[in-house]
This record gives sequence, structure tokens and C-alpha cells, in this order.
Amino acid sequence: MTNETAESALPQKKSASMSVAITVAIICLINVALVAWQAHIDQINNDGILYVRAARLFASGDWDGARQLFFWFAYPLLVGSTMAATSVDAWPLALFLNGAASTLTVLLILRCAWIVRPQRATLIAAALLLFGNLWFNDLRATIVREHFYFLFMIAGFYCALRDLQSPRMAYKFGFAGLTLVAAAFRIEALGFLVLVPTLRIVFESTSRPMRWAAIALLILAPLAALAAIAGWSNSGSLQNLLAAPAARIEILRSEVLFPFESRKASYAYVAMVGGLLLYGLVTAIGVATILLVGFAARADGTVRRSSGLRLAGVYLLSGIVIYATQVYFNLVFDPRHGLILSLIFTPFAAVGLADLYRATKSQRRIWTRVLAGLIAALLLAGFAVGMRKSDSQSYRMTAGAWLASHLPKTARIASNSNQILFYGGFANTTPDLVVGLGPQRPNPAIFDRWSDYDAVVLELRQSQTGLAQELQSRFGQSPVETLTNSRGDEILIYRR
Repeated sequence: MTNETAESALPQKKSASMSVAITVAIICLINVALVAWQAHIDQINNDGILYVRAARLFASGDWDGARQLFFWFAYPLLVGSTMAATSVDAWPLALFLNGAASTLTVLLILRCAWIVRPQRATLIAAALLLFGNLWFNDLRATIVREHFYFLFMIAGFYCALRDLQSPRMAYKFGFAGLTLVAAAFRIEALGFLVLVPTLRIVFESTSRPMRWAAIALLILAPLAALAAIAGWSNSGSLQNLLAAPAARIEILRSEVLFPFESRKASYAYVAMVGGLLLYGLVTAIGVATILLVGFAARADGTVRRSSGLRLAGVYLLSGIVIYATQVYFNLVFDPRHGLILSLIFTPFAAVGLADLYRATKSQRRIWTRVLAGLIAALLLAGFAVGMRKSDSQSYRMTAGAWLASHLPKTARIASNSNQILFYGGFANTTPDLVVGLGPQRPNPAIFDRWSDYDAVVLELRQSQTGLAQELQSRFGQSPVETLTNSRGDEILIYRR
């Protein structure tokens, strides 16, 4: 290459690098705008109320009270320490910190996508997948510890990805350290910390002793995990921990499968766990992401054979083991718990989306166009459903302001809404009402002790508003304040 040619190439490289930087900056700014929009609209969630109250206790120096309020204290401690240092209240501070963590997570995923395929189209595709991710959108302005769990888990994944690209001890320690920090926010990170490197040794090591040692660790890991779960949970012992699934199996045996198939109760329970796990993983990872990863692997042999995709597969296998354990004991799989797997596969799905776009333009095959239309519909639905467009619950703030202006701070209030009491500056002392006034018609007996309180504040869905007449006859008086939202739901305030 002549000096003149080299000099002419420099401006082109600089222009391309500026274009990539501008693209990344725009994507991050869009994420910040979405976070701000959702924070303006979204109501504080029940977990967020606990975190904010615990953070305020940490900031005031009441460490014992804060830890009793929420035992997994890393997240409220982070917010509370920042509150003590800045004098900013924990509520807006939590929203700001979560928004920052969310944006850094987006930035890291874009960086991972660039490692998988360094093209501007890959970055744009990754952004479209993130903005169309139902569960990522749903958590944008929700005050939960998962924001920092995602951040440090993705940072650990990034280090592992870089280690495959250019092996260094710094990346290995980075994976271990960052994943360990993630465990301060969700215990599942410890499972990934153990299983990911162990499975990599089993699949990748050429040393037979190392592989056998890793296999032995995989056998011992579940026993250690059970002991850890028993120690951290409220069960207190492994025997008590195993009692819950044993009781469910007994119900299947005696009430569902009796008398002809009673012996298959254990198999039926395992099948239930497997079904819930499969459904939960597909829901959490997302159909669009799964289809696009499959398309990328089919369309591009370098992606299919890449060590990065194998690493993501190791994370998936580790997640299956971790979440199968959770479902076995709890029969619950929250999509936000499996969202980390969706984020890990997003860089590879981004390659698939970019390839699908090019194939749709050039090949003009019907099946590629059908697939492209399905992906577009799924991403649009993920954005539309995951993002809140209006605040139909703003009347909770109005009710909270009414309580704050009409009742002393020492007042005892019974309510089925944590949010109303939080907005009024009161703590909920009647969690049974939150459960009792669920979607089903409640048993009026839950109001037998209403006279022990200075006020009763009830939020009723439109389908429950007929209960107001029954409550009025039970209390012997009409509500002193009635608030209605755009959906016909009501807040009734009774005052003694």
C-alpha cells in the first residue's frame, strides 16, 4: 500500500468508527429516554416499597432494622449508602441507579454483539431486540435488584467472551469477580459461577484428569446447592426444604392419580416441573430471540461453530439446572429470573436478525418473509405490551395524599394496597388484606377487626365494586372518600 493510499484510508476508518460510536450513543440515549418515560408513568411496586424503606433505614444508620425488613440486603444497602452520601431520597435515587445500571447493561450487550460480528447492522439489530424484549421493557422503571444482577452477569459474560477471543488471566478473574458481585443481588449467580467454568472444562478440556475432576464437581455441586438453599431459606433444614415437594407429590398420589396411577406420582411431579421449566424458559428468553439464534446458526456456519455461541449454550445449560432446582422446590418460574439468558443470547440473535433482513431483501423466499413478519410482530408486541403508555393507577397517589392530610402519622390504617399507604407515608400492617382482596371475591370475615383501625382503605377492581354495598352495611357507614380511575376501579376510604 502506498503512502497516498494509506492516508486516504485513514479518514474512511475514522468516519466508520465515528458512525459506530454515534450509533451506540443514540441507542443508549433512547434507552435513557425510555427509562425516564416509564419512571414518570410507572407506580412503585411492592418489592420497591420494601427496598426503599430498607434503604432509608440503612441511610439513617438502623442496619439491624433494615436487614430485618429485607434480609438480602445488598441492593437496599447500595441505595441507602448513596442516599447517605448524597442526601437524595431513596425512591428517586433507586430509579436513577436502576436507569444507570440498565443503560450500562445495554452498552455491554452492544459490545458483546460487536465481538460476535463487528458490524453496525449487528448493533442496530441488538438494539431492536432489546427494545422489543417484553420482560426487559417491563422492568425498565421497576425498583428491583435485578437491574444490578443483569449488569454484573452480563459484565461477567463479556469477560468470558473476551477470554475466548484473547485468553488472559484478567478476563478469567473478571468473569469470576463480576459474577460473584452479581450473587450479592441474586443467589442464582453462584450457580452460574460454579457451573459455567465447570461445564466448559468438561466440554473443552483435553486433559482427562481435569475433565473427571470437573464431572465430580458437577455431581457434588447439587448437594452443596441444596445445603446452601436450606441455609438461606426459611426452611431451616434440608429435611424441611424437601417437605414441600414431598407434600405435593403426596397430593398427586392420593387425590389426583389414586387409585390406578398412584405409583407414578413422583414421575407426574417431575413432568410438571419439566413443563413449567420449558414454558418458563421459552417465555423468558423469547420466541423471537430463539428463532433468530436458530436462523443465525443455520445461515452462517461461522456463527454455528463459534466458541461464543457454545459459551452461551453453557450458560443455557447452567440456567436449566439452576431454574429446574427452583421450580422443583417452589413450582414458580418468574420470567424475570430467566431474562438473563435472553440477554446473553441477544448478540447472537442480533446476527440472525441482520442476516434475516439481508435474506429478505435478496432471496425473496416466502418462508424468510413469513419469518421476518413474525419477528417484527413479536418485537412490536414486546415493545407495546412491555411499555406502559398511561398511569391508570394515579388515583393511588391522590388517595395517599388524602390520608397524609387527614390522618396523623401515628394512625393505624388497614389497607389492601401497599402503594396507597406508601404514598401517604404509612407502613402496611395488614398484609392479609393484600391477599384477601385478590381477584376472587373476598371473605368478609377479613374485616372483622376493622374497628381496631383509625381508617380502612380498600382498592377494588371494577369486578369487585359490588362489594361496596356489603362493606357499607358491615361498617355501618359510607366511605368518607371514593376515588375512581379510568377503568372503573375504586378506592374506598372508611374512617372511624
